[in-house]
Amino acid sequence: MIEKEREKRPICDTSGKRSDICEVEGDVRVQANSTIFFLRSATAPGGGAAAVWLIRPYVRKGSLTQSDVKQWTIRQLAAGDPAAPACTTTHAAPAVVFSAAGFTGNIFYDLTDVLIPLFITSYHFHSEVHLLVSDNKPWWVARYLPLLSRLSRYEVIDAGDSIGADEVRCFPKVILGPVFRRELRVDASLTRSGYSMADFRELLVESFGLRRRAAEGRRCRQPRLLIISRKKAREFHNERGMAEMARSLGFEVVTGDLDGRSELDLFARLVNTADVMIAAGEAELANMVFLPPAAVVVQVAAPPGGVDWPARSSFREPAEGMGLRYLEYRVKEDESSLAESYPVLKDPIKSLYIDNRSLRPHLSRLRLTLLEALQLLPQPDSQPPP
Repeated sequence: MIEKEREKRPICDTSGKRSDICEVEGDVRVQANSTIFFLRSATAPGGGAAAVWLIRPYVRKGSLTQSDVKQWTIRQLAAGDPAAPACTTTHAAPAVVFSAAGFTGNIFYDLTDVLIPLFITSYHFHSEVHLLVSDNKPWWVARYLPLLSRLSRYEVIDAGDSIGADEVRCFPKVILGPVFRRELRVDASLTRSGYSMADFRELLVESFGLRRRAAEGRRCRQPRLLIISRKKAREFHNERGMAEMARSLGFEVVTGDLDGRSELDLFARLVNTADVMIAAGEAELANMVFLPPAAVVVQVAAPPGGVDWPARSSFREPAEGMGLRYLEYRVKEDESSLAESYPVLKDPIKSLYIDNRSLRPHLSRLRLTLLEALQLLPQPDSQPPP
């Protein structure tokens, strides 16, 4: 009996640097118009008193963007407290609540702030879980619906509009706020069933119909190089020269860019055909999640000054965890459009302007990086992966 009552107390962790999370089990009821979860519990204090927790279900705790994230309240009430609304819909499966606010719309932040934390939090339910989206953006949910539908076999619930003023949904368990670990990573030692980034990548394969399970290099065909270059920020001014140089090395070259709200499934399949991907910005590099294992990702790294740690933490280490090979092309001062406005680029403060730069890599230097990439790919006499 003691164990049963202990399990029904909210387990809330607000000590994390990036996110808060509450796990509530028992008789959990939600009225979205009041943004309150009610937990009826025999362990709650009587006499009108109520324990209260406040949670914003997004993983950039303390940042300015949190002001855009709706705050939810958990109130623990005594079992007979009339303040708890009566259920109109009762669900047998638990629920996970996450926000689509913040920096969503940029694939790096979609993955880092929402999708991977949501995977960590919900995958162990084996699709027997309801996903409740707070601060809903219908276009965003539609974009990632193939993946969300793999995490849950139920329709995604809009926690704002789908739960009307007179509707009260009741769940046996609710997890409010996804779990964040590190950018673009899943630490298998900290997940409930030992699932890892490989499992997340397999989920992407199933969700978006990705066909290639491993890069082939020169073993089966001409290796393919994908150049991702945006047309506004982080543009490669000499993209045509880059492509011609790569073809001279034996690459088949394709170019692509995931603009705004374009078809993610088509772009994911394009990335999956590449053996080597070269990109400069966060959003562009995050597309490496769609590359086949053993592929090479080349980061055209920002101008000198204060960028070594972000490049390593956000991309090199995650790439290795995905079974990819990582190379870095370090941009020199005269290869960035920032040199025209800031002749001295040694000051780390210049990294504040990275998103506004355009780049012109030296083809002779880039050639050496692509030659190294070719050596990292599977060779003609190598055995295919099991």
